[in-house]
Amino acid sequence: MTLSQHVANFITTTTFSQLPTQLIARAKLHLLDTLGVALAGSTQSSSKQGRHGITLLPDSQGKIPIWGSMQTANTTAAALANGIAAHALDFDDTHTDSITHGSAVLTPIAFALGETLNASNEEILTAWVIGWEVAARVGLASHSGFHQRGFHATAIAGIFGATACAASLLKLTSQQAVNALGLTASQAAGIAEYLTNSSSAKCFSCRMGRSIRYYCSLVS
Repeated sequence: MTLSQHVANFITTTTFSQLPTQLIARAKLHLLDTLGVALAGSTQSSSKQGRHGITLLPDSQGKIPIWGSMQTANTTAAALANGIAAHALDFDDTHTDSITHGSAVLTPIAFALGETLNASNEEILTAWVIGWEVAARVGLASHSGFHQRGFHATAIAGIFGATACAASLLKLTSQQAVNALGLTASQAAGIAEYLTNSSSAKCFSCRMGRSIRYYCSLVS
């Protein structure tokens, strides 16, 4: 069995009933924290630019709320805009060992896709936890190598988590999840140039991944 197959099996077989009570409580806390920092971040210029930008995308209209505004959009556009807001202030949670901001990556796609699919609260939370586990493990596997080589760890590790989250909500088969992970790997990227020029690209690069990964799951 390949590594991708092991990860795909984890994604497609993990259920809410398997999650420890303490983990569920912590997950809810992190979800609420992410919503809070996203609402605060929605006032930042990068968030405003993001909200304007999605209006220029073809067929971006939809019913998914854009946090901190009266605006709505389709699943992918809403996930993109909300992700930018969640990381705009850089106050979102961080898994220190993997150097990833997983919640800002995962919460927008879990909520947007979950609402689109009419998923239950349990399904959304389970997918979010699965995504975090995958993102953290990808980051841990690099042993800080992403940053040492000039890449943004969240942009690379986070998008694998986003795919895992979407795959769980979409109820993909194990083989479909393998395909989605492969498509994700072929597009994983994100440089850390923002560290030298104060660019707002940091809050965009790891958010755009969600939309791309969602499509990877759909076409798998």
